[in-house]
Amino acid sequence: MAQHNDLGQWGEKVAREYLITRGYTIIEQDTRKGFYELDIIAIKGNRIIFVEVKTRSAGSFDPLEAITPQKINRICAAANSFVIQYQFPHEVQFDIIAIIGSPETGYKIEHIPDAFVPPLRSYRYSVRRRRADGSGSFNNASISGGTLKISSLSLGRSASYHWNEGK
Repeated sequence: MAQHNDLGQWGEKVAREYLITRGYTIIEQDTRKGFYELDIIAIKGNRIIFVEVKTRSAGSFDPLEAITPQKINRICAAANSFVIQYQFPHEVQFDIIAIIGSPETGYKIEHIPDAFVPPLRSYRYSVRRRRADGSGSFNNASISGGTLKISSLSLGRSASYHWNEGK
């Protein structure tokens, strides 16, 4: 196996141990949903937490630079698929764990809880795909007085977007 793969697997193991010592229950790891992978899926309290782990050796670039908007979209799509498939009634949270170091040299860990929320673009896609009977990813999407309100059944989130109606 390539050295970077070994380092990544080691980083995910460190991240799991870190989360367990802080009261998280790990329910899945390295889960594939279509073309996407979720590193760690955990539960703590009333939340299901999808954790993206980025590991870099000391002296490399910042692991957080690898979390791009495209990566966030892929994580959200995989998480949405997971929640729909298993019908989890929990609130959803997305965390990032960045690890710099190696087993030989030691490491530094940075945990960013609730690091991001699903982007609007994925919501629009889901709303367009909603079936006529109202089932699907969203149970409510409405426009009223300059406000678009979207509620997600699967991700347990809602969002409102406002605009000025031109005169």
